[in-house]
Amino acid sequence: MSYEEKNSIISLIVTIGVFGYYGVRFSGLYAEGYFTGPEAMTRTGWEILYLIGYGIIAQIIGQIVLTILFSILANDPKPSFVVDERDRLISLRGVRFGYAFAGGGVTLSIVALAFGWDPVIVFNLVIFSIAAGAFVETLVKVVLYRIGG
Repeated sequence: MSYEEKNSIISLIVTIGVFGYYGVRFSGLYAEGYFTGPEAMTRTGWEILYLIGYGIIAQIIGQIVLTILFSILANDPKPSFVVDERDRLISLRGVRFGYAFAGGGVTLSIVALAFGWDPVIVFNLVIFSIAAGAFVETLVKVVLYRIGG
């Protein structure tokens, strides 16, 4: 398993964890009425800033911990960090799929806003569309590595 493939798998795991936690937290706060009134978008903005901060920290810690774990499990004390042309092409394909998915989600979010959906929900749909795009990008990379790119 190449270094890039390991990083992609680690990124998938961390992304699912971070956005799963955020989704549960947001739905609980929304049900409690936390995002109502004139402060709704300000509170939403703060929650997204927390999400970004937690996400960055989780990615760093996840990359370190899971890379060490993969090295121990694979009994590979000196992993190779070489990125070749195949890795670049797989990354490019993943980015294309991810951007298309995120763009489609953002467009659907704008349509939802035009049909009168709650702006707090629409803003979070945009955030989750971007996250889903990143997830699809990474998933495409993992699949391409598995099938031989």
